[in-house]
Amino acid sequence: MSSPRLFVGLALLAAACGKNTSLTDGPLGIDASTADAATANPDADPHGAVTVTLLSRDGIASPVVGAKVVFTDGDGTREKTTGDDGKATATVLPGATVTAVSAYQDTTRYVDSIGGVKPGDDLVIGGGAETPAIGTFTVDVGTLQTSELMTIYGPCGSGSAQGPQPALAGAGAGSGGQTITLSMFASCKQDTMDLVAVDERDGTIQGYAVQKGVAYSDGGSVSLTAQFAPIDSLDAPISNVPAEVTSVAINAYYPNANGYSTYNSLAPTDGKIGFALPITAASGGLVTTSSYDGANRVQSSYEQVAPGTTQYAVDLGARLLAWVDAPSVDAAAGKVAVKLTGTATGDLEHVRFLFRRNGVTYNWELWRAAAGDLALPTLPTDVTDHAPTADDLIEQPYAGLIDLPATVTYDQIRGRLGSAFDPYYSATAALPGVLRISASPYIGGGEKIHPSPSLAGPRRR
Repeated sequence: MSSPRLFVGLALLAAACGKNTSLTDGPLGIDASTADAATANPDADPHGAVTVTLLSRDGIASPVVGAKVVFTDGDGTREKTTGDDGKATATVLPGATVTAVSAYQDTTRYVDSIGGVKPGDDLVIGGGAETPAIGTFTVDVGTLQTSELMTIYGPCGSGSAQGPQPALAGAGAGSGGQTITLSMFASCKQDTMDLVAVDERDGTIQGYAVQKGVAYSDGGSVSLTAQFAPIDSLDAPISNVPAEVTSVAINAYYPNANGYSTYNSLAPTDGKIGFALPITAASGGLVTTSSYDGANRVQSSYEQVAPGTTQYAVDLGARLLAWVDAPSVDAAAGKVAVKLTGTATGDLEHVRFLFRRNGVTYNWELWRAAAGDLALPTLPTDVTDHAPTADDLIEQPYAGLIDLPATVTYDQIRGRLGSAFDPYYSATAALPGVLRISASPYIGGGEKIHPSPSLAGPRRR
């Protein structure tokens, strides 16, 4: 598992009271709630300031100085340049689009565009620095026997200790034996944490224990004293599987995505699938499902489950969004065509692609509260060459629909789109509801990115 990333989004999750799922087309997307807000009080001035902070993508996340940012709304366009703090500010109307252009060395360019922007927004673009290691924590697991393997799972990962050790009269877990040290990182460290211990002998799980409410301190330690119990089973019946779904995969992680994990993938029979996964139910965890169709499109969901949960039923037909095809970039028309099959479009659309020209890679990424075809945004006047042309070979085209949990709104996450979904992937913070994503198929393989796959391999229009 890769190093955890810093989570800076969804901080106001608990304060939300609902979301608007009605999407309409606009210049990168203006949702109905934005339009209503602009006309609710016609005597009030709807203009307000929006600030963009542009950070480097070199793993340091330092301010990008001298980058161009375009603010587009009903009044037209305003072009700004980031200062020493990487910030640019402009006054806009609700429903504006912000487009930032930045560079990494001489070989990489980034064009990032965010639609549905509102006055008062503070948008952060770029960054992605590796979260630093901030300390360690040690668990005394007692005396391990021959062929015994003890693994401790914490909020940031796991560690193991292997027998043999001579059997000591009266000795057991927590009696002052072998120790396991866990590394902690800024993005996943918890002041009070639950630790999951899994005991294996000769390759077979003997049981597990959950030590709850352990206080963290750098260099601290605890003895494992929790009682061990047999491994549990998660019964996960999947019903109402649509005919186009060819297989469903399920993953279960305990206590979070850095913890004990199990997986299975099956094809449906008569519209149903029955899963049974070994889990450590007492800790609670994260369950993800991924549904695939015959065109290699995929839809995934992420949901945390409470401690003690051993049943996880899913009505798949009700959970799925519209299916998304790989987008097609029409450079001459300045548009991206996104074909959808189905009507449930969720809350956000995420589009990305790249092309290469004269040794430089141009990465485009667009977010908006709308779905379907979209127009490419206006670029700063001195970097119009960053736009694709009919002669460019479009690579890794990706489009995805994102349906936020019922208590989360686009307004809450718009400022930190690069990391807002991390807590749902990692489950290192308690969050309610289901995150749903419908992703276009891979084009020629490639690396995976969040919130959905990035696609590799050339594709001509």
